[in-house]
Amino acid sequence: MATDTTGVGRAVRASLWTAPFTLLCIAVSLGYAHQALLTPAIPLYVADEGGSALFAGLVLLAFSVPSFLVRPLLGHLADTWSAVGVLALGCLLLAIGGILFITPLLVMLFVASIIRGLGWAGLNTGGYTLLAEAAPSDRRGEAAGYYSAATTSATILVPPWRCG
Repeated sequence: MATDTTGVGRAVRASLWTAPFTLLCIAVSLGYAHQALLTPAIPLYVADEGGSALFAGLVLLAFSVPSFLVRPLLGHLADTWSAVGVLALGCLLLAIGGILFITPLLVMLFVASIIRGLGWAGLNTGGYTLLAEAAPSDRRGEAAGYYSAATTSATILVPPWRCG
């Protein structure tokens, strides 16, 4: 750690709230808000389109399976290519998947869910990689706490706004 300019020898802590860390928290907060709004609405949308509860469960499964399966590949890409690129690609895929829900065809719900699952994997893999890169080494625990707060606060706060 560096000392301050007064020469007293107090340790100066590295800044945590840099532009990259702040933008990362905003990006993941918006991604989690997207997820918090869509996930509970999907079964209702499936039922409204004439699908069964089983079909709604399969649509949600179509989100989870690709999200789980591609994370090792995305982790490799984040390390060898670009963590920012993985995060940005994840956000783009979440947006595309969300837009595809507008198409009133049950089969498109599967396609949209698969795309959203890939996006979700990119958001989380790129986000956590960037968290490790953006946070000063002596403040990573604190940074992880703020990062987690950004994700959970979106999940907690956004759905009630939708109902209001």
